Amino acid sequence: MSAGTARWITVGRGESVSVEAGSRDQVFFRSGWSPPQAGGNVTVRISREPRAVVHFPLPARGDYDVVLRVDPLEADTAPALILFNQQFVARFNLERTAGRVGSYRVTLPRQWQKPGDNAVAIVSSLPAGVRLWFVRIIPMGPPSTAH
Repeated sequence: MSAGTARWITVGRGESVSVEAGSRDQVFFRSGWSPPQAGGNVTVRISREPRAVVHFPLPARGDYDVVLRVDPLEADTAPALILFNQQFVARFNLERTAGRVGSYRVTLPRQWQKPGDNAVAIVSSLPAGVRLWFVRIIPMGPPSTAH
């Protein structure tokens, strides 16, 4: 069973799941990212393009939040736009804090969800980009059976 399939099944059961930077994450980190690298106590990916995308499966439309664990790479603070399936969902001022990775929560609008592959993009205007530890998908209730 692939990592993507396992995550799809877990979310389908109403359990939270994380898409983490690591040695077997290529299916999720397809565009805009460096290879995984050590970043203190965690493995991270560094954005290489202004728009870096993380893909993840959803079993059906439902009430989902995602938590992005992300920091600006060089600046102490940096604005970032968050897109879900190419639609604007949030704007954050990412802040770097010594000893921890920032945490930013977004609700995924149902009307933009689709069964199967979905994507969150982090859009940064910083030349150095951002570093991402993981994206956590949190079902807020049982998935809908309507597509």
